[in-house]
Amino acid sequence: MNRDEVRIVWRGKQSTALLDTTRYLDIEGAIRSSKTTIGLWKVLNACLERPGMRWLVARWIDDDVHALLVPLLRLIFENVGLDVQWFADEHRFELPNGSWIYVRGLRPSENTSRFSKFRGMTLGGVFVDQADEIPEDFYLELKGRLSQVGYPCQMILAPNPPGEDHWIAREFPDTESGLPAKPQHSYIRLSLYDNAHNLPPEYVAQLERDYPVGHPMRRRLIEGKRGLNVRGKPVYAGYFDRARHVADVGLVADVPLIESIDFGHHHPCVVWLQFLPWGECRWLGALMGEDCYIEDFAPLIVQYRAHWFGGYSEVWSCCDPAGSHENSQGTKKNGVSVLREHDIAARSVPNSNMPDVRDFAIQTIAGYMRRRTMQGEAFAVSRKRRWMIVSSREARDSTVVTDALEAGYVYDDRQRQTSGGRTLIVPLKDGFYEHSMNCAEYAVLNYGPGRQSVKDERRAVAQMQAALTKSDRDPMDRYYNRHQPNIGRGGSYGTRAR
Repeated sequence: MNRDEVRIVWRGKQSTALLDTTRYLDIEGAIRSSKTTIGLWKVLNACLERPGMRWLVARWIDDDVHALLVPLLRLIFENVGLDVQWFADEHRFELPNGSWIYVRGLRPSENTSRFSKFRGMTLGGVFVDQADEIPEDFYLELKGRLSQVGYPCQMILAPNPPGEDHWIAREFPDTESGLPAKPQHSYIRLSLYDNAHNLPPEYVAQLERDYPVGHPMRRRLIEGKRGLNVRGKPVYAGYFDRARHVADVGLVADVPLIESIDFGHHHPCVVWLQFLPWGECRWLGALMGEDCYIEDFAPLIVQYRAHWFGGYSEVWSCCDPAGSHENSQGTKKNGVSVLREHDIAARSVPNSNMPDVRDFAIQTIAGYMRRRTMQGEAFAVSRKRRWMIVSSREARDSTVVTDALEAGYVYDDRQRQTSGGRTLIVPLKDGFYEHSMNCAEYAVLNYGPGRQSVKDERRAVAQMQAALTKSDRDPMDRYYNRHQPNIGRGGSYGTRAR
């Protein structure tokens, strides 16, 4: 066998990843962080050290495999000086020592079974490049292929940093944030700087200019951290500024705490906020569920409200009007009745989800972001650690709300709806970032000081009066009566006070 010695310098986390033998290894990385190259070298080293070993190297799309992975493998073989055979009908390389490397796209062809590209294989190792593209059930099925007797099996994933709701984030908790690792699972994060010694300095400098500190994509593309992936025009682009609007603010006494709830099986959500008499909108905390029903989420609302806000006495609750429908949003009973069982009397404006009404709420929130009051910024998001995602497995801190405000909550260019004679681009129903933003919109529509046109307001009030009982209306009336004349009911808070 003709083989040359190749010396490559791996530093820090790169070296750690190359030597890691954990059964399930996740090497996440920023752009040009070398995660794919490390994965391919790990495959080759394992095959050379253990004759007869069987590996699968894969991506989701066949074209990507043959355009990107196969050329990289051939280049590595050439650099090493290996005389490797390619068997096109089986989509595999065979090394001189009898080891095999299958190279395949995982997405099934039409009229074939879902796992047809790898079902029946007995493997000692699997490497999936761009693993964030594959569905979770493919990952689980691939784990079952690690069964080659006599070999130390390993599965390696090399994804781009996924969002918080991605299955990879659940399978490989972010241990750098203090979360415990699952048994036999290892998570390694590579940043652009971990591979800077192999990149032209001007390339690194250009990326730093393109994604400066504070840019929503810097964390993912340069630092290799999980989270935000911008997929459209952000709803609050040009309005929300994390540096200005995230501040050390807290609960203001004698002003109602607004509790706004959005239903949904995958991600029920509650946001707590206040509309202050001097014209400020202050977001104080949020809790989002992960794969739980509203029956399980409702007691958590009560628990975290008491923990974070000390059992605050005056709480005004509101919710998605869809929660009043029977069998709504993954619950055996309607959502409003479930909330009432936990002493949460939530009201709702019946037309809250109409495109023009939602657009009004968004414009109202954006208006706060561009104004200042005598106290400072008119819009503020608390810096305190009151932003969490909870599930049956864990409760973890989250940046989902600020991420949504910055760039996660986007318009869906493919969806345009006509309402009130206007054609509107509506926000994307992404199943994640939308929920906290919808909560804030319901808060504006139910308790916010802003108002729609007289015609729209009268229509909404009539619908709301018909839906609400007198006991539901009394708290809001008492608050307005207590603060008049400082609050003009037809305009914004603080209009008359200043």
